[in-house]
Amino acid sequence: MNEHHHNARFPDNQRGVALAVSLVLLLVLSVVAITASNVSRMQEKISGNTQQERTTFQAGFSALNAKIEEFKTDPEDLKDAIDDGTKNLSLDSGAKTAVLDNANVNLDTFRATHMAQGCPYKFSCDHFEGHFFELDARTSISNTGAVTDQTQGALRVTPRP
Repeated sequence: MNEHHHNARFPDNQRGVALAVSLVLLLVLSVVAITASNVSRMQEKISGNTQQERTTFQAGFSALNAKIEEFKTDPEDLKDAIDDGTKNLSLDSGAKTAVLDNANVNLDTFRATHMAQGCPYKFSCDHFEGHFFELDARTSISNTGAVTDQTQGALRVTPRP
């Protein structure tokens, strides 16, 4: 005789359903966790890239400003740019240390281009002449690929000879 033990707590037609539902829920939760991990990792990379870009930007901006300060006391590079059209520039050692040594930043291109000569605004054209320059700086961080290019205009007003 065939005896069936009937368990009132687990009817025959519902055996194993709880296991299948649990496995599906576990799979869904695993996919959600992996997706959240990937999104977090991507946001971390974006944040790091933004920080490197800002570092190179600030270094280029600082290099341009340091060179403009140098021009106030030593305009020889500007005179060379007037004569040659374009002059590759360098920072003096103190400014270079302050601008570049803090974050492995390289100053790849640094130059002054003489753009025009003329009468500066609000100056007497009989007594003064103006030289208009374009200063370019390209900075990068070693081994990261972060690069920024910056251009700034400069005006040097001198008494007419």
